[in-house]
Amino acid sequence: MSYGLPGNFDPENNSSRMEPGLLPTASSNAWGANKWDKVMQIDRFFIGKDLKEELERMYGYEARDCDKLKASIKEAWSDLFPKMKYTIQDLQELANECAKKGGIRDLKAYKNYAAKFMVIDKYLLTNEHISSDKDVIYIFLSAFPFENCIKIKRELISNDKIKFSEDGYCKPPSLSDLL
Repeated sequence: MSYGLPGNFDPENNSSRMEPGLLPTASSNAWGANKWDKVMQIDRFFIGKDLKEELERMYGYEARDCDKLKASIKEAWSDLFPKMKYTIQDLQELANECAKKGGIRDLKAYKNYAAKFMVIDKYLLTNEHISSDKDVIYIFLSAFPFENCIKIKRELISNDKIKFSEDGYCKPPSLSDLL
């Protein structure tokens, strides 16, 4: 029996944290699909004879009851897929939350923000959801007011922490240079 991922479900690129048992319902609801239609949609996400046969044996499939089938799918496969603890979206939300409060303007706010950011960043790096800190440096800076970003950039340039590409544009600084 094969326990591959159902269809196109990819936990590595899953910003919404959709669990395998919660396959297409939001778009189905938007289009007014009934439970039978939803079961037929779920069926399309399962690739391979073994997976399709296993799906057909699940509770709720025969009756075309989407809610019961989703519960069966979740029970059968949810433990096989580790759930992501953090995503890049979590970093974006953290930065947006700080920006909405006027941005980071004092040392206490900076230390609090940097500590939270680094926990998420370390998780994403360790689990290879990002390849380097440079993937999220602009998210980190987005929590600062614009005038502070200019000051940060000037300081980094004067301390030779920012390198320039051949076309004259700044390369992103290292996150460690900002901490």
